[in-house]
Amino acid sequence: MWRKEIKHPKLYAITGARALDDAARKLAEGDVSVLTYGASGHWSDVALGKRVSPVAAANLRIWVTDGRTSTVRANALSILAKQADRESIDLVIRVLGDDEKVRLLCLTSVVSRMLQVDWETGQQIALDPASAPSPRRLAKAMASEAVNPRDVESRWCGARLLQELVPVLSR
Repeated sequence: MWRKEIKHPKLYAITGARALDDAARKLAEGDVSVLTYGASGHWSDVALGKRVSPVAAANLRIWVTDGRTSTVRANALSILAKQADRESIDLVIRVLGDDEKVRLLCLTSVVSRMLQVDWETGQQIALDPASAPSPRRLAKAMASEAVNPRDVESRWCGARLLQELVPVLSR
């Protein structure tokens, strides 16, 4: 199973059942601090997504649009994206389409994690997929993300980057 994380200088990964349960409890209590430390780790988001209560999910739906910083909004989105309910899925898709800062953070995160490149390189590729050192490698990685059944953020980002790679891959 793929376990690599993003290459962000302020990666905030929550590990261990107790820490994850504590984070899920804080989210349910309305404590946004869990989302403020830095870029959240993908696998932390997956684990938290399985633990959040309906109350925590409702808080995440508020913070994904009204969070004070793009970090808070992106981290809320990344956890919410692991939910299977239609309301969460539709909201994640809308925010990725509307919030440029969150979109860039999410695209960069997916590129960094899947290609195992540093954050700055991932951001450059997210801004200009044609600049990827190996566009075919990027396309292959994004194709796997575009069909990820458990993460709407990954599907959206994978599909978006694949769309932007079409002109490059046809050469």
